[in-house]
Formats: sequence, structure tokens, C-alpha cells
Amino acid sequence: MPSDQRLLTPLFWMLLGCFFIGGSAVVFSMIPVTEYTITVEPATAEEVDQIDGHDHYYTFSNLSDRAQSLFLTAKNTTKVTTTNTSRLPPEFEYYDDTTWDTYVQHDGKYYLVWTYRSDCLGCPIAQLGGALIGLIGAGFVLLGLILRLLGRKA
Repeated sequence: MPSDQRLLTPLFWMLLGCFFIGGSAVVFSMIPVTEYTITVEPATAEEVDQIDGHDHYYTFSNLSDRAQSLFLTAKNTTKVTTTNTSRLPPEFEYYDDTTWDTYVQHDGKYYLVWTYRSDCLGCPIAQLGGALIGLIGAGFVLLGLILRLLGRKA
């Protein structure tokens, strides 16, 4: 085998492997993640009358710092969506396909806090595909390295 070909063949497989690994990174960067949404709206008079029997009721001062911050942001912007689970306060619960309601009293007014979680339905398949592409790429890089080592011995 000519010396140029002994050098180019392993290089080709390593570059192809890097291309696949890069493709895997692109797939993973495009996978949507779970979103957690909170909305805050003033409670109606009818809702305020029913708060005493409601399981999920807080005064603003009894909320954790994270819950207070999230409540105020959602109150001022109507809706907050995050993918960062570390920002989620323990007072608010997030369920898929259903909203969860909590009441908060703030500055003498009552507010209805709605929370919702939306999951990526195709994410497990996309993650598996991205991992498979990355493994194929790693295999090509390994093949290139093996061919390079074998070429040196010959």
C-alpha cells in the first residue's frame, strides 16, 4: 500500500467519526426539554370564597424565596416558563397534561397560581438516536486510530 494511502485511510475514518460525533452534538442540542410554566392571575370573588377549604393556600410571606421570586415575576409578566428544575420552588407542583392550582395572598389580594409541565414526547427516541450517532462516530474514530497504528507497524 502506498504511504499516502496508509496515512489517508485512517485520517478519513477519524474525520468521518468526528463528523458523526458533531452530528450527535447537534441532535442533542436540538432536543426540546421539559418546560415548567407558571401563571398568576387575580382570584375571582367566587374563588376567594372557596379558599378556606382549599388544600393549597399560602400567604406570600410563607413562601420560600424562590417561590416569592417566581410568583412576583409571573404576576408582573403573566407567565414564566423555565427548563431549570433548580428554580422550581417546593410549594408549587407541576403535573403533565393538567394544571395545578395554588392560591397566594399578597398585599391584601388573592391570586390564583397555575402550574403546568409539558414534556417532550419524542425526546427518548431523539436521545437514543443522538447517542447512537455518537457511538457510531466514536467507532469510526477508533477504527481510524487502529488503522493508523497498524499502518505504522507495517
